[in-house]
Amino acid sequence: MTAYVHIGTMKTGTSSIQNFLYLNRSLLQKQNYYYPISIKNIGRLNDHNPFAHKFNTLLNKTDDLKIFSREFKNLNNEIKMCNCDKIIISMENVQWLLNSQQKIKYFYDFLIYIFDNIKIIVYLRDVAELFISMCSQAIKDNSHLDYHFLYPYQNEKSKILSDYKQTLQWRGEIFGKENLIVRLFNKNEFYRGDLLKDFIYSVDLKWDEKFQIPEKENETLDLIGFELLSRVNRFNPFMFKSRYFDIVEYFDRNCTNAKQYPHLKFQPPKEVVKSYIDYFEESNEWVRKEFFPHKERLFPKKDLSGYKENYELKEMKPEYWDKIAEFIADIVKTKNQNIQDNLTQIQLLNNQLSFQTKYGTAKSCIQNQLSYKLGQALIQANKTWYKGGYIKFLFEIWKLRKYNI
Repeated sequence: MTAYVHIGTMKTGTSSIQNFLYLNRSLLQKQNYYYPISIKNIGRLNDHNPFAHKFNTLLNKTDDLKIFSREFKNLNNEIKMCNCDKIIISMENVQWLLNSQQKIKYFYDFLIYIFDNIKIIVYLRDVAELFISMCSQAIKDNSHLDYHFLYPYQNEKSKILSDYKQTLQWRGEIFGKENLIVRLFNKNEFYRGDLLKDFIYSVDLKWDEKFQIPEKENETLDLIGFELLSRVNRFNPFMFKSRYFDIVEYFDRNCTNAKQYPHLKFQPPKEVVKSYIDYFEESNEWVRKEFFPHKERLFPKKDLSGYKENYELKEMKPEYWDKIAEFIADIVKTKNQNIQDNLTQIQLLNNQLSFQTKYGTAKSCIQNQLSYKLGQALIQANKTWYKGGYIKFLFEIWKLRKYNI
């Protein structure tokens, strides 16, 4: 049995890939591939990141593989029952969570306990583009309000995410370089110019015209999104479910309009962007030599001569207010629909409870009546025992069978 473990990296279309895999599970099974659900995220989030976080949490407490096997027994059982030889697991967070060779080795030991072969799939994105996208993600996660001002040496998470040499070198030493499937996140590099077709191609699947194509998700916020969500974060509002369901999904739907409104495209300080390009140049060159020796550069050279910084919303145009109004209307509409759905569910439960209560009351009355009849019959049997009273009592019990209570 072979496992294809997709580890991102972050901001390389992972949500689209995960939604695609989940939507097409039945079609994948026809080709002997399986996408597990026992380790899936909640609701309509279709990644396996909870598995990565739980594994890392356990790893900080123990290194006993028996405990890991027990904690993830549902995954093991699901894989045994699926009747497929190839399993796809997708969790981009595992790349930065398991950030040491020792952790990666434990991860390998756990996987090899279940699978015969393990392939690691990783997409690499131009570090400047990745940094810009991560600025948006930091606002969505409420992890760093001034992420776009951080230089690489100040940005611990970026040191892990963007150091592709370290990512590939460590995993190559443990999983084997021959088991690394390294792809470039660039439309010009994708198989047939499409990310999903590229992923399918990379795991040796055949493209099926019946495949469902999900809508794009988790795109970079525009300036309106940056400004609004930054201010919402300062209030630290109560979350009923999670940040994604309570806040972020509304921004994803309404505040990612940079393609429609280019003047709303988020552009961090030029000096900071250039620092990321320079900082990871050596790492990128190592990756090029090891995995893409036919290319002159791993990523096309960035020309920043015409780069325009745009990280503050300095002017409110009339159409911006329309976008904000649409954003508010979306929240009201969605929340009201949720309330209506909950009220409908409550009414259904009340109707069921009312029926059960009435049924229970009627049943109780019948039982009381039958108890009275049995009691009277037993008294009469005692009085007429010498005339065969107990025989008649047994006949009375026999007649009461029709009530089935």
